[in-house]
Amino acid sequence: MKKTFCVKSWDKFQHYKDRNPPWIKLHNHLLDDYDFEELPDTTKCHLLCIWMLASRTNNKMVHDSSWIKRKIGASTAVDLKLLEARGFIEVHSQEQDASNMLASEEKSRDRVETEKSRVDTSVNSDLDFSSLKISDYELKEVRRIRKKNKGGDFTDRVIKGLSKEFELSRSSGFTNDQILTEWETRGWKSFKAEWMPKSKQEKQAHSFENQKYKSGKF
Repeated sequence: MKKTFCVKSWDKFQHYKDRNPPWIKLHNHLLDDYDFEELPDTTKCHLLCIWMLASRTNNKMVHDSSWIKRKIGASTAVDLKLLEARGFIEVHSQEQDASNMLASEEKSRDRVETEKSRVDTSVNSDLDFSSLKISDYELKEVRRIRKKNKGGDFTDRVIKGLSKEFELSRSSGFTNDQILTEWETRGWKSFKAEWMPKSKQEKQAHSFENQKYKSGKF
């Protein structure tokens, strides 16, 4: 059994709690990190790709430079020793992996039992969210963001209002992911299309008009 490694302080770069999220956070204060600044440019790129790989592997990767090189599509060798020395990754022994696996299984069982016994009053199972036109994963995000921003319980009226605002935003060129990101970042209790940054709306509208012009729809 090979050694494994993980990204140190992974929570800083992880946005979604679920495995294999569509994107990860990358803070610009990384440019002020001396250890990152001192890395060779190639290793910097490798590290960013390793962060993305970590989001797909639940932050557990085989400590094998050749395997990492292949998984991230690198054309040069990946220097895992340097990344470990600079504190960007943590290497685990086989004993640690076995211990972590047992702890993870116990935590998973506890979580399942908690979910079974918990009565979630914030979302009525009889409510119909289909009008939002979002995926199951995005619906989980909607619930999480509204709860995080203290937006109150869901009702048919709330869902109807969100559906209208989501549709207005999508018609302006915004994706569901952009809508959810803006909502969470701003800390809004609810969501309104008119609150989206004007510069983004104008840019999207301009792009949309150009597409119509090029396609001959004018």
